[in-house]
Amino acid sequence: MASVAASGSCRAQDVARRVFEAAVAAADPRQCVADALTVAGSVLSVARPLGGSAKEGEATAVSVDLAETGGVVLVGAGKAAVPMAAAVVEALGPALDHLGLPLSGHVVTKTGHFVGTSWEAVFADSPVAVVEASHPIPDAGSVAAADAIVAALKAAASASPPPLVINVLSGGASSLMESPAGPLSLDDVQATYEALIGCGASIDDINAVRKHLSAVKGGRLLEAAAPAAIVTLALSDVVGDALDVIGSGPTEEDTTSFDDARAVIARYNLANTLPPPVVAYLAAGSPANDTPSRASHPCLFAAATNVVVGSNALALAAAERTARELGFGVIVLSSRVEGEAAGVAPVYAALARSIVDSAAPIPAPAVVLAGGETTVTLGAAPGKGGRNQELALAAAVALDAQRPKLDPAAAARIAILAAGTDGTDGPTDAAGGLVSYATVAAGDAVLGQGAALAALRTHDAYPFLTAADALVVSGPTGTNVMDITAVVVA
Repeated sequence: MASVAASGSCRAQDVARRVFEAAVAAADPRQCVADALTVAGSVLSVARPLGGSAKEGEATAVSVDLAETGGVVLVGAGKAAVPMAAAVVEALGPALDHLGLPLSGHVVTKTGHFVGTSWEAVFADSPVAVVEASHPIPDAGSVAAADAIVAALKAAASASPPPLVINVLSGGASSLMESPAGPLSLDDVQATYEALIGCGASIDDINAVRKHLSAVKGGRLLEAAAPAAIVTLALSDVVGDALDVIGSGPTEEDTTSFDDARAVIARYNLANTLPPPVVAYLAAGSPANDTPSRASHPCLFAAATNVVVGSNALALAAAERTARELGFGVIVLSSRVEGEAAGVAPVYAALARSIVDSAAPIPAPAVVLAGGETTVTLGAAPGKGGRNQELALAAAVALDAQRPKLDPAAAARIAILAAGTDGTDGPTDAAGGLVSYATVAAGDAVLGQGAALAALRTHDAYPFLTAADALVVSGPTGTNVMDITAVVVA
């Protein structure tokens, strides 16, 4: 069969969509978990898949004889918690039934990811309860979910023999499972989340603060489960797949301290923005009441096994395979792209121009792939959008600036896609944007001359990309391994 690139039968936009769809499919949480679990007789083995965090030559993270446990307690949080939980039930259910051992649990996912979906039927008669809560700002449902999960873990800890605890963790868990520490209220925590997100803080900086305002983050969830063994299966939504960052590391040692949290507040000048109880609580924090460490709580962490079962690198590898199957040369830049979305975008536009003009760094037909998670620093009155929409819009503006210097036929061969693998970019129904040299002109024709630049200044990408017919709308995908950017030159 002739390749898409060779036959010229597919536009650059179509190829961009196909590689993005391949990336999302490879990060399917149900399959990622299923691939990691093997049950032989009564023995459960948990593997570290490609893209996980294994040391070279280490294939099996842990093996557990279920016959020696009191069953399995399944807990979890995240946008992908439901399909991940389903995979655990499918893998372990028959063996537990054969052994006459119970399975129970409680998981929480983002509002709209369970109720009214096909997953309701899957869990209709399940002993695992599924609830919804808010993201990216926690709500009362987040606190109720954390309370229920902690209660389930404390029950497991007091059982004899204790059951095996399996925790499924994915992007969004930080807000979906929240228990304010000490004297703090939900209002305090909500205001802090809003301030951290709005100031453009990195995920590492955000986590350094919120782990120190929570009773379930930074390894503290282990305190409820001890001495039961707990295995966390994580779908990574963070740059570098750091286990202490995914979901704010509820079962992993925290690498930050109260000093780090205070430094973040100072770095972003938030002392006068955050609620006074939060500032006071952080100011009073000391090593004595810091998050647990392996040095201070060796037995706590000895009972925990954390495994990354899916990641952005895994998704990029699938996107690369698909692009090559379509006849395109491929360069994968990195799975660790960070920075301001509007600042990163011109680099992608420059790459496209370089491929067209100079066949560098790769000749056309070509796809340049990147993954990671950019940020957007919001102004006083931001519009509607998300980091991927802003990146796409900024790329479109950069492409438009180059248009007078490029042959129209060459310009038509270029497309740039930026989209979140979870299908939701910011507080919108879009995953991101898919732009070309024609995007700015199309949007300006509807909204008025200069609308693209105005939308970029006010972080109002969604209305502009809607007008330009340049949104990527996939709906919730059930997974979350950060973002994918594809630069396509057909």
